[in-house]
Amino acid sequence: DLDAAAERAPALPSIFEDRALLLASLGRLEAAIADLGRGLALAPDDPRLHLRRAELRARQRDFDGALADASRAAALPDALALSGALRLEARDLDGALADFGRLAGVEPRRGRALLGSARAALLKGQPDRALADRRRALEIGRPAERRDAVEGLAAIPLPATSGLVASLLSDADEKRLARQIEEG
Repeated sequence: DLDAAAERAPALPSIFEDRALLLASLGRLEAAIADLGRGLALAPDDPRLHLRRAELRARQRDFDGALADASRAAALPDALALSGALRLEARDLDGALADFGRLAGVEPRRGRALLGSARAALLKGQPDRALADRRRALEIGRPAERRDAVEGLAAIPLPATSGLVASLLSDADEKRLARQIEEG
C-alpha cells in the first residue's frame, strides 16, 4: 500500500513518484500532480519528477505548467521532446525548433525529434528544412518513424518533394501520396 509507505518514509521522493504514477493510471491527475509536488519539495532539482509532472500537466492541457516543468527537466531527452511538442502545440515554432534541435544534438538517432522539427519548419514556411528533416528521419528512424516521415511528405509543397518522392516510394505509395496531395 503506497499510502502506508508514504507515511513510513515521508522523506523519500520515490515513494511520492510511485504513488503519483498509480494515481495517474487511475485517472486521478490532480492527486498525482500533488504527490509529485511533494516529491519535488524533497528533491527540487530531480529532473525525472519534473518530467513526470510535465507529462501530467500536458494531459490536463496546462501547457504553461507543463513547459515550466519540462524546462526544469531539460537534462533529460524526453523532456526536450515533450517541450518541443508543447511548443509546437502552442505554435511557438522557434521554441519548438530549438527544443527539437537540442534533442537531435543529444540523441541524433531519434527520428521523432526530426519529425517534430519537420512539422515546425513546415508551419513556419520552410519546406526545404521540413524535407531535409523528413529525409533524415527516413534514414535513421524506426519503422513507425519512417512510415510517418513518408506520410508527412504529402504536406510539403510539390516542388520541394518531387524528386524525393520518386526515389523513396513504390509506385503504389507514390499514387497514394499523389492522391493525398490532390485532396489537400
